[in-house]
Amino acid sequence: MKRVVSSFFALLMFLFHSCLSSTISPILGLERIAEKPVSLSPSVVKNFIHDYQNLKRPLFFAVSENGRYSVSWRCYSGECSQDKAYKEILEYCDKIGLDGKCKIFFQSKKKIYQFPIATDETLGAKIVFPLESFSYGYKNAKGIILYFPGYSAYTWPPDLNDEKLPQYVKTLNKKGYDIAKVNIPFYNRDPLMIPDIALYIFQLFNEYRTKGYEKIIFAGQSRGAWSILHAARYIDSPDVYYILSTPVAHGVKGKSWNFRKQDIEFKKLISPIMTGNFVFFFFSNDPYDTGKKAGILSEHFSKKTVTMVVDRPNNLAGHGSAWAHLFDINYSQALIHFVEQKTISQIEKSPDLKNWKEIATREHVIKSGAKKITGKKLKDLLDRSTIYYPEDEYKQYGWYINDSPFLKDNHESEVKLSGSYLRGNTYKTTCHIKNSGFRIFRKDLNAWENYKVFQYTDNIYFKVKEDLSAHPFKVQKGYFPTNQ
Repeated sequence: MKRVVSSFFALLMFLFHSCLSSTISPILGLERIAEKPVSLSPSVVKNFIHDYQNLKRPLFFAVSENGRYSVSWRCYSGECSQDKAYKEILEYCDKIGLDGKCKIFFQSKKKIYQFPIATDETLGAKIVFPLESFSYGYKNAKGIILYFPGYSAYTWPPDLNDEKLPQYVKTLNKKGYDIAKVNIPFYNRDPLMIPDIALYIFQLFNEYRTKGYEKIIFAGQSRGAWSILHAARYIDSPDVYYILSTPVAHGVKGKSWNFRKQDIEFKKLISPIMTGNFVFFFFSNDPYDTGKKAGILSEHFSKKTVTMVVDRPNNLAGHGSAWAHLFDINYSQALIHFVEQKTISQIEKSPDLKNWKEIATREHVIKSGAKKITGKKLKDLLDRSTIYYPEDEYKQYGWYINDSPFLKDNHESEVKLSGSYLRGNTYKTTCHIKNSGFRIFRKDLNAWENYKVFQYTDNIYFKVKEDLSAHPFKVQKGYFPTNQ
């Protein structure tokens, strides 16, 4: 649904940068201005009223081509160069916008954008049924699992056709449950859209219950799990099940990492929920989690609903641990028993370090005897190479790494993340191969992500993140066209 509003728009990612030049040099002509109207996300419209218009000494406001991202530049010091600010804001906006060249909408308080301001309130969600899955239909299936991924799932890059799912969901599919992935564009995951997302999830519950599914299971991670909890407040049914991994990242970056605020918001989120069957997972070394949610659930939640909490289990580490094969090995059977209301006999298997699929942490990698790769050997291995998951035959989720010399961030590598490589769903970001590891720039988080590299066998390697999670990959020299 589109509507034209009289107010100005704002930024989804509100960023101020200082300009330190000693002179003010106005720009005579702006090359990058919008030449056609664009519909803006509601949060962009709303936040502009409260933020950019009230700035002291604003310089520029830029918006991505799809109208979902915006960046503002202001002058902090006494004197600023508009030429410098103009170049910097476009460079930065292009880097996070993902969808092409950003356009200047405002120079200082002057409106450059010559079209009516319009918003697009469409949620834009898409339900994807993985091609390589069993489809039983509502008459024969034991139930249906609707999976909601985390915030970053569509920023690497945004592809609503993506069908990638955690292994445990695939295992439950083999055991008789239909599965679907619910893709919500990342630009709709602004806190302002949470009520709309909760309503959408509630509508899905009614839709699949009407279709005749005996059991409906909502599964999700991070922001996806948080969104599901919002909807659970409105779903009054004892026959719905929730599998929730690290429900965090509820707000913009600052709010999500304000741990005191996050725990307060979590208490508010769960307090109205009165019915349902819940299983929660939390993991060690999770940079987004406070580590206190299991206690909050025990105190404020477990007496009202059927609840199982697995808090920081051994042999798993990091925010995305529910995607690990070892998670599937340890918990899929327990999840089946949970949904089928059978007695849960929880067994946490120690990993077989001779099986790369069961290696999930830095500790496992080191105990396996894998050797760390550094220096020239690391550069020779990764530079101008495609790295991909060992069983990803078609390299759909690979990264092509073309090293950018340290501190020369203007050189970008083509990195393929989260979207289908075969569909050409790619974007470029900066990558540095350093002496001790490599790093890539996360556009969705506006931050660097660092990895150490270990050689496990002749052709299998592990990249280990700062959260101590380990991720296997293979390497093949060269870039692989998307039509392969």
